[in-house]
Amino acid sequence: MRTSPPVKNSPYPPFVGLFKRHVASYKQAFMLILLCCTVAASAQKKSGPGTPAAKGNKTKKEAKVNLAWGDTFQIPNHYTSLALLGTQNTGYLEVFNRDMKSLILKRHDWRPKAPDVNTISLDILPSVCTSELFVTIKGKTYWIYSNWEKESSVERVYAREIDFEKLTLSEQKTLIQFQDKLSSFERPLLHEDPRIVLTQMPGYNSRKYQFALSPDSNTFSIKYTLKPSVKEEDKLPEAFGITLFDENLKSIKVSRYTMPYAKELMQVVDYQLDANNEPCFLVKVFDSPKSNEGPEGKHHFEVFHFTESGKKADIVSVVNDNKYMKSIRMYKDRKNDVICAGIYSKDENAPEEGVYLARADWKTNSFVPYRKGTYAFPSEQKAGGEAAHAPPAKKQGAKPVETLKTELGLKYVWFYPNGSVTIASEEQAVSEIQIPGKKGKTESQPVYHYHNIVLMNIDSAGAVVWFKKIAKSQSGKEKPGGMSYDVSSHGNELLLLFMDEAKNITLHANQVPVHFTDGAGGTLVFLQIDAAGKETKGILFDSKLKKQSVFPTKLLHLSASHIMGMAIGEETETCFFVQAN
Repeated sequence: MRTSPPVKNSPYPPFVGLFKRHVASYKQAFMLILLCCTVAASAQKKSGPGTPAAKGNKTKKEAKVNLAWGDTFQIPNHYTSLALLGTQNTGYLEVFNRDMKSLILKRHDWRPKAPDVNTISLDILPSVCTSELFVTIKGKTYWIYSNWEKESSVERVYAREIDFEKLTLSEQKTLIQFQDKLSSFERPLLHEDPRIVLTQMPGYNSRKYQFALSPDSNTFSIKYTLKPSVKEEDKLPEAFGITLFDENLKSIKVSRYTMPYAKELMQVVDYQLDANNEPCFLVKVFDSPKSNEGPEGKHHFEVFHFTESGKKADIVSVVNDNKYMKSIRMYKDRKNDVICAGIYSKDENAPEEGVYLARADWKTNSFVPYRKGTYAFPSEQKAGGEAAHAPPAKKQGAKPVETLKTELGLKYVWFYPNGSVTIASEEQAVSEIQIPGKKGKTESQPVYHYHNIVLMNIDSAGAVVWFKKIAKSQSGKEKPGGMSYDVSSHGNELLLLFMDEAKNITLHANQVPVHFTDGAGGTLVFLQIDAAGKETKGILFDSKLKKQSVFPTKLLHLSASHIMGMAIGEETETCFFVQAN
């Protein structure tokens, strides 16, 4: 199924972008509307039955977001979607997987000379492979996968480049091969780097590898934890390996590092590579073994900075002004400095009070305040929305947990050329409901909650320019499913996309939002915030009317202002494009 070629340098059908906000005369306006209607009708006819014409549903005249619909695709039986991939230069693909036996590459753009769909048998792969991720490095997209060969106890990581023109895979390239046993970890479902698309395989909740791409895309690293061959491994220090590659996935360096503390006294939270490609590990250090006090026992944060493979680490305490850090991550700013960012409060049970930023100073082996260091939330953070956080019980006989403790988790940090910083976070929680089981027994079922979005913008002098609390209330059985939000930064503006009830479109931060239940429909909402903090909010489309679901955390960022997603029904799915002007 093919559609008309796009306007040059645009990923959208030709009718997107024809509307302008000002027309010189009524005659020009009439001719423009007539032209749009004619082209839209023609586009729908070419798309075939079931594919709606493009339209931008704007709830406000000042909205600067366009929506366009692409082609509709029959979802293959027994296949699951692995990822959306591509750029405006390469085109856009969706990858489907069938139990790692075959892949389907489906094109979702307008290239009439190229094939639309190609099925690739995975007999070409080693046995029992796990799909790890897709990574785009300087215009080339690679599929990274791994396997463990039981007979020889060899761990391997492989890569194949995807040809977007021919819809084929290149020859297999082995990136890592060794006989060390590796420890696994529970891999998060989200990744904030749009160049890296993690794949979530059914039945695989843990992974052995972590991946990072440098801000300039010159280096790609794979980190893994070496598993001790003796019992009581918690009493021993953890050992890590990092293999560093260049932009063509050629191995540059293989390094091994041993932590200063026993495993039971620490938990690695995050890692980054410094300007010299040496690793920095952000570690939660416990006052006593984790098994004695639990995962949230008394602790503080340290950074282990390794300057040479096999040598001891420089231990750097994270300065926090005696604040309790509830959520903390490591980033790289535009000067290639390592930055610690976090959310702080007075103690474990106190509400979140503000944002913490600190910069690594390797000359003095310390973290120094980034600008002012701590930035307190205004009173709006504590106002409104909380009453809606108890999830309703939909299933007959289910008993919801009434008390729900939400915590504000750090999600994104942007460093802009003008020296300003924007920090995005979200309130999250997990509860359980008791549902009727077999033979009269009750079973526990987890319920995941994604609530208010909290944003703060800080200028180059350390002054808070604006603070936003976006009230929402979401709960569901998936993590995150159709909940949470997607956010992109273009220029000094933000574009947020999330599912919500239509009644919340005019909601203020101090009002209680109507509760959104994942899987029960809802509208795809956009929210724009400009450099001065001005908001523009509207609805892109209603999933109940389309009878299709949208997953905001599985969108493809084609560029800073262009986003692609899939609206998924029972048997078909339709691609859509969102453009922020």
